[in-house]
Amino acid sequence: MAHKTADSVKAFKEFVRKHPELAKGIKEQGKTWNDIFDEWVLYGEDNEVWETYGVKMEKQKPKPDPLKKIISFINGIDAKNLEERLGQLNGALTSIQELIGQFQQQPPPQNTPPLPQNSPQHMPLNMQNRPFPPYQRYIQQPPQPIQYLNKKD
Repeated sequence: MAHKTADSVKAFKEFVRKHPELAKGIKEQGKTWNDIFDEWVLYGEDNEVWETYGVKMEKQKPKPDPLKKIISFINGIDAKNLEERLGQLNGALTSIQELIGQFQQQPPPQNTPPLPQNSPQHMPLNMQNRPFPPYQRYIQQPPQPIQYLNKKD
């Protein structure tokens, strides 16, 4: 009936070794090993048909529904304990934020050169946007020597 391969025959032999009571059931019902092999190929190892030969099959427990697992997990959570843990986590995050804020408020390193005195940042606000501030003409032209009126030559 079914095509017999070496692998399937080995697997069937393993099934028979696991269930020695199968031999007694086969003799009582007057079947051949070839008939039993064909049934094994058709039904597999976990079918209820093997109980007719005296094999006690383990009933598989139904798999729990994932939604029921989630609901039972949520029901098992202690709300007070969860609230305490969330408070601790909140405190830790607040501390980390304060630490980051302290690092951001630190002054720049002291090795930066100072700005020159004639840069626009040092001018009064009303003079910063003028094209030629009045003091620049003194910087560009050398000062005139001072002449004293009471000098006698």
